[in-house]
Amino acid sequence: MKISYSILFIILIIFSNYCNGKTILDNERNIDQSDYNIKNITPKDDAFHGINNYYSQEWWYFDAFFNQNYGIHIGIKVISFAKWGIVRELINIYKDTNLEEKELRIRPLNQYKISEEIPNIKYRNKQILEFDYNEYISTGNWNYTIKIELNNIKVDLIFIGKSKGFTYQTTHEGWSVAQPIARVRGKITINEKVINLNGKGYHDHNWNFSIGTGLRGKGWYWGKITSENYSLTWAKVQKTRFADDTISEKIGILSIINDDYIKINSDNITIEVGDYEYHNGRFIPTRFFLYAMQDDIEINVSFNAVSIQKIGLRFISIHYWRFFISIIGFIKHGENVDFLENEIQIMECVRFI
Repeated sequence: MKISYSILFIILIIFSNYCNGKTILDNERNIDQSDYNIKNITPKDDAFHGINNYYSQEWWYFDAFFNQNYGIHIGIKVISFAKWGIVRELINIYKDTNLEEKELRIRPLNQYKISEEIPNIKYRNKQILEFDYNEYISTGNWNYTIKIELNNIKVDLIFIGKSKGFTYQTTHEGWSVAQPIARVRGKITINEKVINLNGKGYHDHNWNFSIGTGLRGKGWYWGKITSENYSLTWAKVQKTRFADDTISEKIGILSIINDDYIKINSDNITIEVGDYEYHNGRFIPTRFFLYAMQDDIEINVSFNAVSIQKIGLRFISIHYWRFFISIIGFIKHGENVDFLENEIQIMECVRFI
């Protein structure tokens, strides 16, 4: 007998929440989420948040664009259920927006040491993600070293933070952006060929994403718009009607290089999508427009998909695409204006149904 994905999805939602000792609707805690609350990040925000007695995912995301038209995505994900868990390490290397190399490894969680105080991850005794805590204590700077070897790919990179990070915590899920703007240097090795690289990067971290996440929002668009002096981290959430949501529909945080960040209220942000195309079983947009105005900030950009890649395998009803986009427009803050002319950057789209 064939069970549809939708029925299986509902069964897993109920089962997951039963294991958590809750019902689906008993979860709001009377927190007002009419607009989103941002706070300064701490090292503990970017550390491991631990396993739950229900299915959940937590991941550390890094990406960068380099000289020689290389790009990279590095992901470390913990997937856990009760006392059981796995860690997935993933490296995607891009050349001219096309996927050139991809390597994936999955190993048991109990083979890793993942700190719940600072963002440090070891496989057995080998450090794969190291936060420079001494540098943070002495200067307040956020620097990471990533050393991962997956089959024919080796990565040895340093991410140096260039703007203050922030955290967005809802009733259920959490999202921290430790490095809205980063400078990245180091080397990658592909089939024993060493490539020295310099470029711009970004790092964020998500936790407690569960099956219930798909009940509160059927998906989202997310990305960064980075210019010479600024980076706008943005998101547009597609809501559902099945349960009360606890996340803002629109998010925009403008980070200033070598400085602070500014939260843009959701009422001051317009995000539009269009020109849908059929990709991997779903119609998804390929053209986007974002406008924001608040105090002395004005952002006016449009961006089109240059390439679209389906990421990973379909699990239940989860669909995940990575876009390379070409951006045109400007970011204005006070008297300073940064123009973007066909800048190639990354955004992503997630659909749960």
